[in-house]
Amino acid sequence: ELLHEIGRGGLAVVYKARHAATGRVVALKILSAGALASDADRTRFLAEANALSRLEHPNVVRLFEAGEVQGVPFFTMEYLERGSLAHQLG
Repeated sequence: ELLHEIGRGGLAVVYKARHAATGRVVALKILSAGALASDADRTRFLAEANALSRLEHPNVVRLFEAGEVQGVPFFTMEYLERGSLAHQLG
């Protein structure tokens, strides 16, 4: 219903999703290679979540949750209905 892709990079895919427990709309970031990701990619992905968890600024989305489901790392962030950064800068 709500899950759909909103962005993609070299390491991960971001979806607009609804958090099952809270009902809140979130940005769900999942490691592209999933359970098959290299240790280096997993480390980089988790380092991003860790860094985001320490940031608190009005221009940075908030991290809500980080974890792993069936060997696939993910984290959820605040979802903002503002379009892409490229669109905002253009």
